[in-house]
Amino acid sequence: MPVREEKYNNRPSEYSTWHRTLDKKCKTMDADWIEYRYDGRGIVAFIETARKPDDVKLCDLMDRKLEFEVAVLFEIQTKMRVPCYVVWHTEDLTTFYVCTILSSMQLYIWKTWSKKEYAEFIEKL
Repeated sequence: MPVREEKYNNRPSEYSTWHRTLDKKCKTMDADWIEYRYDGRGIVAFIETARKPDDVKLCDLMDRKLEFEVAVLFEIQTKMRVPCYVVWHTEDLTTFYVCTILSSMQLYIWKTWSKKEYAEFIEKL
């Protein structure tokens, strides 16, 4: 079976390359960050992150997140009962664009935070 094309050319993973040789029904996505607390709460959030390209407008960012990924995040949120976020950040990590997933139908809320504000958000989870 031929290898399916890498869409974003940014995953130098041997596993990713191998997985694209499997049947198309076998979908996968990487898991970025799981926020965990040792205070008895355990997992408090699942966060999908990506660097925001300088030449891309904020309104176009979620178009880069496939319908599949948003649906998976919503399923994680529903089954695990933890909030899921997509976070785009500048390369220097001075600005964070935080998107709260509200449904599998690609409904979300954007917030733009400084590094300090984002750190406070993470610490309060």
